[in-house]
Amino acid sequence: MTIKTDSYAVGSNSDDTRNFLLDTDQNGGLRIRRRSDGSGGLVMSINSAGVMFDKDGVDMRPLGVGQTWQDMTGVGGRTSGAVMTNTTGRTILVQIVNTSAFSSTITPTVGGVSLGQSSIGDVSAGSLTWREFLVPPGQTYSVTTTPSIGRWMELRS
Repeated sequence: MTIKTDSYAVGSNSDDTRNFLLDTDQNGGLRIRRRSDGSGGLVMSINSAGVMFDKDGVDMRPLGVGQTWQDMTGVGGRTSGAVMTNTTGRTILVQIVNTSAFSSTITPTVGGVSLGQSSIGDVSAGSLTWREFLVPPGQTYSVTTTPSIGRWMELRS
């Protein structure tokens, strides 16, 4: 649909709570608001690049779309026990890998909740322990490891 006016009401006249107002913002994006007069608040928006956002401005693209794997080992203080915050506005996927001669543990925490420990012990040199976990936007996250972190990767924007 091409909208050539400042706004366009969609729905039935009999029940305005089921109606929507489509309008454009100053950057050419599309806003969808409740009620034909827009008084019901923002439902969602789509910017001029076609990226959809919810009513709180959270990017609604699926995990992995517009994101790449980035080696974050040691970046911004990413060490065992350090607390980070996901400020990307999108869910990220974190992967921690340890290489150990004998034993290794990885314990991630997201939003103050421990996700449990992964461990391996009494094995031959060069064994790997790894853990992947999701971090929602705005949440804190940390990883406690023994020995130190071998590699810290994040799928992020």
